[in-house]
Amino acid sequence: MKKYILILGLVIISSFCGCNKNSEEEVNRATLTFDELIEAGIENQDSGRLQEALVDFDKAIQINPQVALAYVFRGSVYGLLSEFTNAFADFNKAIQLDPNLAIAYFQRGAMYGARGETDNVITDFDKAIELDPSLFLAYYYRGLIYDKLGKTEKAKLDFAKAKELGYEPE
Repeated sequence: MKKYILILGLVIISSFCGCNKNSEEEVNRATLTFDELIEAGIENQDSGRLQEALVDFDKAIQINPQVALAYVFRGSVYGLLSEFTNAFADFNKAIQLDPNLAIAYFQRGAMYGARGETDNVITDFDKAIELDPSLFLAYYYRGLIYDKLGKTEKAKLDFAKAKELGYEPE
């Protein structure tokens, strides 16, 4: 479940950048642009090549260390690798660079969830929702936390909001 949250978060952020890459395409990594490296990193992550994804995101960050979303991408991969210290560092850096980047709070909240820190999960999901009220996964996963804490009414409200925004859990 914890890794599922991280994967879903990465899918959401990959849709924000409009990234789409042909997996058959062979490229020379040394000549890739920032955007191409981000796309390659997403492709590698989606294909389960997490170490290669880290290399791509590292190179992208070297090219432009001021793009908060690049840190979110890399932090998500660190999270999937259970390298929580690195994941938190990247999510915190993303928030430092862009305090209005809702997905950074969502992803950091997911990391807190992986560590069982429910208060921090709720705080970060609250902030993500404040910044982007259409972030249905934040409502859904906050609802799961509320349900776990026995806050049934709050959980029902969050599940209803997630459904209203188009989320249908499997």
